[in-house]
Amino acid sequence: MEIREESSDGVLVLVPVDRVDGATAQAFSEKLDQAAARGERSILLDFSELKYISSTGLRAVLTLAKKSKASGSGFAVCSLIPHIREVFDMSGFSRIMTLAEDREAAYRALSN
Repeated sequence: MEIREESSDGVLVLVPVDRVDGATAQAFSEKLDQAAARGERSILLDFSELKYISSTGLRAVLTLAKKSKASGSGFAVCSLIPHIREVFDMSGFSRIMTLAEDREAAYRALSN
C-alpha cells in the first residue's frame, strides 16, 4: 500500500492512498506505529486519497490517537470522504479525536 509522507513545521503528514483493507491493514498499522515512534510534535492523517478503511485500519488510527495523546503530541485526521466520515462518526471517533475538513483546518486545530 502507498502512504505518502510529508513533514512541515513539526507536523508529520501521512496520506494513505486508495484502500486500507484486510490485505493492507498490517502495513498501514506498522507505518502508523513508526510515525508514533518518531516523536514529531503532531501527526496529521490526510485521508483525501483514501476510498475505504476496514475495522483493522480504524483500530490502527485509534491506537495512534491514543499514543499521540499519551506522549503529548497533537493528532488530527482531515479530508475524510463522506462515507468514511460517517464511519468515524458512528464509531465515536469524532468525539475522541480532531477531525478537520481539510489540511488548513487541521493545521489550525493542531496549532492550538
